[in-house]
Amino acid sequence: MQKFLRTGLIIASLAIIAFAAAVYVKTGQATAEGELVGFVDSEEIMAGYAPARRAQEAWELFEAQHQKQLEDTIFKKYNTMDLNTLDEAQQAEVRKMFDQADQELKDQFEKIRVQEWEPARNKIQSAIDTVAKEKGVRVVLEKKAVLSGGVDMTADVVAKLK
Repeated sequence: MQKFLRTGLIIASLAIIAFAAAVYVKTGQATAEGELVGFVDSEEIMAGYAPARRAQEAWELFEAQHQKQLEDTIFKKYNTMDLNTLDEAQQAEVRKMFDQADQELKDQFEKIRVQEWEPARNKIQSAIDTVAKEKGVRVVLEKKAVLSGGVDMTADVVAKLK
């Protein structure tokens, strides 16, 4: 049984090595043919692009104000923020308030997304596409997904957005 298991393990190991070699050879051919892989740091791009920053700030401000307003309303009505001290009917009413607040947050997020995020995202995507074309990059990944290699296009994308 152990001999059978050892033989199976050796065959599986050889198959993995063969697959890795094939991927390495194929990657080398693709790169040789000009199919470069690039990457961008989307957090750095967002931080460097004012419309994206404004959209993020608008969302964070609304969310903080909305949270504070909800907490103030609950405290005024029940004189506590410890929901465990409320009876079942009061807790149900607070849950209803949270549900309503959640829906208001979703509605406002959608409004900010359409009015501010989408135009910013479209400009960022256009800048990424332009830089990729200029550099001969055919695949663009997020920086966090790249372990090694690739062409860092972040600075060029930020420059295009200015």
